[in-house]
Amino acid sequence: MLVREWEEHQRTSNRRSVLPRVSITRSRTLYLNEAAYSLLGRPSHVILLYDARNQVIGLRPASAGDAHSYRVRKQKASTSYVIGASAFIRYCGIDCSQVTVFEHITTEDGILLLALNHARRAGRRPPWR
Repeated sequence: MLVREWEEHQRTSNRRSVLPRVSITRSRTLYLNEAAYSLLGRPSHVILLYDARNQVIGLRPASAGDAHSYRVRKQKASTSYVIGASAFIRYCGIDCSQVTVFEHITTEDGILLLALNHARRAGRRPPWR
C-alpha cells in the first residue's frame, strides 16, 4: 500500500495585491490594482503622459475639471481600478496585440511611471491538457 506524506501549503498574502501592478489590455484599457491606485494617491481622474524617447507612460493625478483628464473607475466586485485609454494608446502607437503587465512601477514628481521596456507581455495561455 502506498503511504502518502502530504505537506500542507502555508498560504501567505497574495503578492499581486500587495505590490503595485498595472496592465494594459488588448481593448486599450488600463487596470490598476489597489496598491498602484494608492501609490498614485487615489485620484478621481488622471492625466496620461507619454515619453516616446524613453518609452514610458506617466499617470499624473488630476481632478474632474482638468482638461484632458481621464476618469478612474472602480471595477465592480473587485479591488481594481479602470481607465479607458483607447484614444491615448492609439495616439501614442502603443502595441496592444497582447496584454502588457507593469510590475516594476516607480513614481517621479507625483507621476506614476510605467516603462514599456521593463513590461512583461502576457499572451493567451494554452488550455490545460
